[in-house]
Amino acid sequence: MPYLSRRSLLVAMAGSTLLPSCRTLNVKELVTRRHDTSKALSKIAMGSCLRQDQIQPVWQSIRNVQPDIFVHLGDNIYADTYHAFEMHSCYAQLWANAGYQALRRATPVVATWDDHDYGWNNSGAEYWMKKDARQIFCDFFGEPANSLRRVQPDGIYTSYIFGPSGQRTQIILLDGRYERTKSQMLGERQWQWLEGELRKSAELRFIASGSRVIAEGIGREEGWENIPEERQRLFALVGRTQAEGVMFLSGDPHYSDYSLINDGVPYPFWDMTSSALNQSSRRNRPNVRRKIGGYFNPNFGLISIDWAGANTLIRLETRSSDGKVKLGHAIPLRSLKQQKHV
Repeated sequence: MPYLSRRSLLVAMAGSTLLPSCRTLNVKELVTRRHDTSKALSKIAMGSCLRQDQIQPVWQSIRNVQPDIFVHLGDNIYADTYHAFEMHSCYAQLWANAGYQALRRATPVVATWDDHDYGWNNSGAEYWMKKDARQIFCDFFGEPANSLRRVQPDGIYTSYIFGPSGQRTQIILLDGRYERTKSQMLGERQWQWLEGELRKSAELRFIASGSRVIAEGIGREEGWENIPEERQRLFALVGRTQAEGVMFLSGDPHYSDYSLINDGVPYPFWDMTSSALNQSSRRNRPNVRRKIGGYFNPNFGLISIDWAGANTLIRLETRSSDGKVKLGHAIPLRSLKQQKHV
C-alpha cells in the first residue's frame, strides 16, 4: 500500500463531507480559449508551482500585460495524492479563484505538468493513478474528447505552431513524468514524436519541461542533469534535426533564473526557469549555468518577440507578482542557429 500523507488520510476518512468542491467543479464551467494559430505570438506569459490554497495576486498582473498565451509549466496545483477525488478538489480550488477564472476567460492557456500535479512528489512511471490524473488534467485544461493527450500510451506531451511563415513559433510541451525512471526522462515513443516535431518548419521553438534542462550543480534537486544520457540525447537531437531557434522553458525550483550552455551544443541553449507563481525560495540555490538571476520571490515569466526578419529579438522578463520587472535579457533570434562552415 502506498504511503499516505496525513492530509490524504484525513480527506479519505472524511469523504464527501470535506470535499463539496469535488461535486461543484463541472467541466462545462471551465473556460478554454484558443489562440488563432494563423496569428503570430508576440507575448508569451508563463509560470509554475502554484499553491491553490494560498493567495494568488499574480493572475491580475499577468492579465495586465495582455499576453497572447499563458503556459503552465507544471505543479499547476499541489495535489500529492493517491485519490482522484482529492485531485479533483485541488483543481476545483484553483478554479474557485476569481483571478484565475478571469485569466482563463481573457487568455488562451496551454499546459504541461510536473510531479505535484501529476501525482506525488518526485513521482514518475511507478505512480499507479497516472491514468486518472491524465483525464483530470485534460478535463481541466479543455482537451477535446478525442485528444491524443487522453489516449496516447506514454503521457500528455503535445505541440503547437502559431503564426505565418517567417513568424512561426512552436511550443513543445514535454511530459517528463509519465515514463520517468532513474535512468529515463522520456519514453521511446515520446523521443520519436519529438524528433518529428523538431523537423517541422518554425523560426522559433520553445521546449517546455517541468524539470530544468540546462541547470547544473543543483545537488539533490530534480533536473535533466540527473539523467545525463537523456540530456545529451536531447541536445544531440536538436543538432541532428537541424532545428533552429530552440529555447527551453522550465519550472520547479521556486525561483527564476536564465541558464546558458555553449559547450557541446550546436548553438547557445538558453533555459528560462519561471517559478514560483505564489511561493518563495531561499537564496543560496546552486546552478553553475546561471547567466541571469536569480529572483527568489513569487513571479511569472514574460517573453516578448519583436518580429523583424533577420533582426528579430526575443526579450525575456521575470516579473514579480505585482508586475514589476525583476530580471531581463534580450536574445537575437539569429544567435539561435547552427554555424555554417564554409
